[in-house]
Amino acid sequence: MELGEAHHLRIDQAADAGEQAVAWQYAFGDVTPTSALAFQGLGTGFTVAGVPLARNAALVEGGLDLRVTPQASIGIAYVGQLADRVQDHSVKASFSWKF
Repeated sequence: MELGEAHHLRIDQAADAGEQAVAWQYAFGDVTPTSALAFQGLGTGFTVAGVPLARNAALVEGGLDLRVTPQASIGIAYVGQLADRVQDHSVKASFSWKF
């Protein structure tokens, strides 16, 4: 389940703050993903467990695009997931040229 708010903000003709979002994510049930597998031709199977998911997490997202010319723009964006024992952060830079 995810609950949040998102906004799009334009600063002026050259700068666009893009999407800004804040959300809360809650995981129900078992938070450790598992998968039962077996090799073909062998009778014994095995279980693989993944990294446990955060039960409660805050999701934060924001970005900024700057138009350099009418055809070209550069941008930077941040996405983060913040929980009590887990944090995940990413930053992405972009260049767009329309022709």
